[in-house]
Amino acid sequence: MDLLALRLARHWNKDPTWFHTLDKNIQVQVLAEYRLTHESPEDRKTRQDRIKRARMEEMIANIQG
Repeated sequence: MDLLALRLARHWNKDPTWFHTLDKNIQVQVLAEYRLTHESPEDRKTRQDRIKRARMEEMIANIQG
């Protein structure tokens, strides 16, 4: 997260510790906006597929006990 925090700070022309000073809710919004502007459609689909797979694996693990 530190490298990403530095990228976010540089993107908004803030000092390097800027991201960590934000409330968690604002951090999520800043991160989401950054991803929307910097992810390619291919990267977005890959990330979404990874999230779906993780959710499915979690559901299966919960069912199996």
